[in-house]
This record gives sequence, structure tokens and C-alpha cells, in this order.
Amino acid sequence: MTINVNNTLAEQAVFIPDLPRNSRITDDKGEMSPDWLLFFDQLITTLSGIFTAEGFSIPLQTTPAIAKLIAPQSESNFIYDKILSVFQGCQQVPLVAADGTVSYTWSNMVQMQFGSGAPGSTHAGIKNNLYRDTSAVASPILYICTKTGDGSGTDAAATWLAI
Repeated sequence: MTINVNNTLAEQAVFIPDLPRNSRITDDKGEMSPDWLLFFDQLITTLSGIFTAEGFSIPLQTTPAIAKLIAPQSESNFIYDKILSVFQGCQQVPLVAADGTVSYTWSNMVQMQFGSGAPGSTHAGIKNNLYRDTSAVASPILYICTKTGDGSGTDAAATWLAI
């Protein structure tokens, strides 16, 4: 991604070069072949565009663009919503349609939730999110969501484990 003259992000495609399949990495003398030298040169150039001196550059998208990225390939991925200023995570919707169709949705990623009392099956959750029971002031209990789900109290409910 680059910043254009209006000081906004311009979307830019990232192309990772394909491996040179018809060439050995090194010749008989142990020197890298020209095909592989070109591959690594292209790879380093491409990666330098998505890595910064501070580390990996997280992909930025708008809310409408994120909504279009709903597919099995997006599950468990995350992206930064530059309109809402939050991280979004893609997960499978707990309920499968009658025809067997599985749906996916993007939701705000919550690192820690707080509440009074144990979360139980009536508290919706996303797998690996944390929940802290604030009612036990002297010894607060921390829970982890082990199964994404809604707060229905049925088989579609989230599962929480005290840790």
C-alpha cells in the first residue's frame, strides 16, 4: 500500500513471484542459478512493500470491502477496518443452514470482556476470547471461549472454560 497525495491509502495489489520450477537452486559449483536469483530479488522487493521497519504491515480495508470477503478462505483471518478503527476477525456462523450451507461473518475482535458472574451458555463468545468475572473481587475468575457460539443456551451456544 502507498499513501497518495490526498494522504489516504491507495490500494495496491501484492504479487508473490512463483517458484522457478524448471531450475535447480544451485549449480554444480554451489552458486545460485540466475532463475533463483531473480526469484529472491522479486520476493524481497514484494515483501519490502508489506513489511515496515516496525514490523508486518496489517492489511487495511474499508467496512464495505471487508463485507465482500466472506468465504471459507477468510475464516480465522483478521484485517483492520480503517473506517471503524477496529480489528475484524472472520469466523464461521454457528448455525449451518438446512441445505448444509455454511456462512461466515466478520466481527469486531475483542481481546477481553468483563462481566458480573460466569459467562455460561447464555453469553455469546468468539473462540479464544477471554472473559473476566468481576463479581469475585477478591479472586476474579478468568474464562476462555473454547467454542464460538451465540448466547442461545442451545447447541449453538458458546462454550466457556475457567482458567
